Amino acid sequence: MLWQVQLIMKNQTNNRTFSRYPGKAGGGFTLVEVLVVIAIIILLVGIIGPSIHKGMKVVKMRQTESAINMIADGCQQYQSDFDDYPPSDDANSDMDLTQGSQIIVLLLTGYPDDDPNDAAPRTSSGTGFLKDDDGKTGFGFRTVKRGRVYGPYGGAENLQTSGGDTPAFRDAFDNDILYYRYHENDDEYKAAHNTTAPVPDPNYFAACATVRTDFLLLSPGPDEVFATFEASDNTDAKRLEKIKDSDDITNLN
Repeated sequence: MLWQVQLIMKNQTNNRTFSRYPGKAGGGFTLVEVLVVIAIIILLVGIIGPSIHKGMKVVKMRQTESAINMIADGCQQYQSDFDDYPPSDDANSDMDLTQGSQIIVLLLTGYPDDDPNDAAPRTSSGTGFLKDDDGKTGFGFRTVKRGRVYGPYGGAENLQTSGGDTPAFRDAFDNDILYYRYHENDDEYKAAHNTTAPVPDPNYFAACATVRTDFLLLSPGPDEVFATFEASDNTDAKRLEKIKDSDDITNLN
């Protein structure tokens, strides 16, 4: 009988849960310990958070650079078909668009939802708008009914746009990517070809023209503001340096 009692007491001892603190059941944490853990977590978030934000910013900048490169490739392909780069104004009034950022979407992609049974697409007499009817359903467009299909170019149809009836290409920061074609007759880029803010300072274009005289693709980048100039930035060379030192994302390089 004695050995049975001893065995029962031993089992009870082995199964007992001891508290780290007298009079407290289980091994839970005190309020002080919980507060210390929370403080450590907050500290780690404060240290790691900016790095994560910076990393996301870099990723978005790379995505925007990739989009600009795709649009630039599309412009080169368009030029091989039409012997000129896409216009950034609707000088012939055959597109019914007012912004270079909108025109470049139409001419590189063709809108996908046109009805080929509508009136004939744009003609030499100027009847019909390419924006409303390009003579082809799906991406790509015709300049004459049942004529050759042009585009889409450079994979531009896969890029993010603002949507709606007159879409513009969007960067990874949800800004329009602005497009300007160089006007050789006037020897300049026309600032008026994009008027929806944010837009660059007029002096911005003269500085860019010292690097390239074909077309510009511009994003204001993560700060959503194009480079600005001080009074001391009084030459195109100084302004160009300011542009390249900013977080603007362009096709200047």
